[in-house]
Parts: sequence; C-alpha cells; structure tokens
Amino acid sequence: MDVLDWSDPGAIGFLVWSGVGCILTFITIAIFYVKRESEIVKSSSRDLSMILHVGIVFGFLSPILFIMSPTDTLCQLRISISSVLDCLLLSVFLIKIYMVIKIFNRGKKGKTMTNLKIRLKRYRLLIVSMITGFQILIVVLAFFASPVKVVKDVTSSTKTTIVQCDTTLITFMWNDLFNLILIVVCFVFAFRARKMPHNYHEARFISVVMTFWIIIFLVSITTHLFTVGKLQPIIAIMFILILYTLILMMMFLPKCYLLIVAQSRQNSEPSPPKTVAVKGGHRNFATSSETLSRESGVQDCNSSHNDFSTHL
Repeated sequence: MDVLDWSDPGAIGFLVWSGVGCILTFITIAIFYVKRESEIVKSSSRDLSMILHVGIVFGFLSPILFIMSPTDTLCQLRISISSVLDCLLLSVFLIKIYMVIKIFNRGKKGKTMTNLKIRLKRYRLLIVSMITGFQILIVVLAFFASPVKVVKDVTSSTKTTIVQCDTTLITFMWNDLFNLILIVVCFVFAFRARKMPHNYHEARFISVVMTFWIIIFLVSITTHLFTVGKLQPIIAIMFILILYTLILMMMFLPKCYLLIVAQSRQNSEPSPPKTVAVKGGHRNFATSSETLSRESGVQDCNSSHNDFSTHL
C-alpha cells in the first residue's frame, strides 16, 4: 500500500524534526519560567505566551497523526486537530497585536491606560477561549456536514493500493474558513503596526508570521488537493513543521537571546558612574541599564507607556 509508515526515511526525518522542535519549546518554557519576573517576560503577556507554548508543543506532535495508516477516525482527527490548534494560536496573535496597537495609539493621544490595561488583562483569556470554542463548534458541524472518509484506489499499472483521506475543497472550507479570516485580520492589524517605533519588535515578528502563514495556508491546500498517496501526508507534515518552527523562532528565540546572552553581558560589564549634583558637593551613583526592557518588543518609547510592560 502507498501509505506513509514509521519505517519510511521521510517519516523518521519528520519525527526527528518534531522532537527537536518540542525540546526547543520546552527549553523556552523553562527560560520564561526562570525569568518570569523580568520585563521581557512580563511585556510578552505571560499567560498568552504559555498558551502559545502549549499550542506549539501540540503542533510539533501533530505530525504523528499523519504517520499512520489512515482510517475514517484518523482522517477526521487530522484536519480537526490542526484546525483547532491553528485557531488557538491565531486568537493569541490577534489579542497580542490588538493590545499593542490599542495601547500605543492611546498613549500617543495622552490618554490614561490604567482602565484599558485592566480590561485587556481581564478579558483576553476569555476572548481566546471564545474564539477557539467557536472554531470547535465549526469543526463539530463540519463533521456532520462534510465528513472525511478513507478511499482506496488500486492502480492498474503498478497494482499498488493507494489509501488516502478523501479531503475535498468543501471540507477545507468548513474547517479552515474561519481560520483564514483570522489570518487576514491578524495580517491587517500587523500591517497597521509596521510603522511603529523600533521598540515594537513583537508586532513586526507577528506580521512576518502572518505573511508566511497565508502563503503556507494557500499553497498547502492547493498541493493537497492535487496529490495522491503518501505525498499527501508528507506535504501536510512538511508545512506544519515549517509553520510551527517559524512561530517558535520569531516569537520566542529572540526573547530567549535577550534573556540569557544579552543580560549576562550587561551583568558582566561594569556600569559607568553617574555624577549627580547635590547641595554641598557631588555624589556618585551606579547607573542601572534599561536596555533589555526597551528591547522587549512591547514596551513603548515614551513616558506615558512606561508602566505597560509591568502590568501585562
């Protein structure tokens, strides 16, 4: 049978890739936990970052579903779990980029941000849960409206039995149309944030992720509809691993670098003394570096935003 199994060299390579991705994700979780009181972690919204970490781990584990002989249940799980995981991550990206734009614009107008930050912190997990719950409802409806079945086809020339999931365009539309809308909305928000000050690295990283996500989404569906046999799961696994590797690299590896490498360099470098004039003479004080907090990706460039990273 023309199916992807555990002994296939491609499957082994994908499993190694998945394992490395999971290990790197757990390392970033450990770093974020150890440095949880740093400005970089606080400005990244610790609860949303943990949701992203969990989603990335399950994303790296999801290719296991594709390295098996397909059944009706397995075919349905493949598209359903991938759809729900994508929606979970997209809802987090949507909240993060919306928070950045909203607080930055409010700070530019000189308005107070205390009530806004409280509302965002209180409702952001609820919003993520509602968006993901809505996608789960869509997946359940898609199961009854357009279920995925296994089809077998014996080629006359090679006598090879092709076993694959009969995933049609209608099935993709049912399961991924809402995700496509979220991708477009996140991309529009990220595009609006492209001219923000250089301090807003996370907004730029999200825009890069959304750009590649749209490309991967469209290309993966197109190629999946026109491939047969074990090429279908191979292409699906490849795009899944590329996407989640990109998310991990763009959203967490730069912050881990700042938390470990840049911070250790700052701690090892002596701080130049700062002379402060006081009555009757001068006193020397050691200056404290604030470089890391300014490079955290969400902290603002003016004094009206200085307390933003502490409360997220």
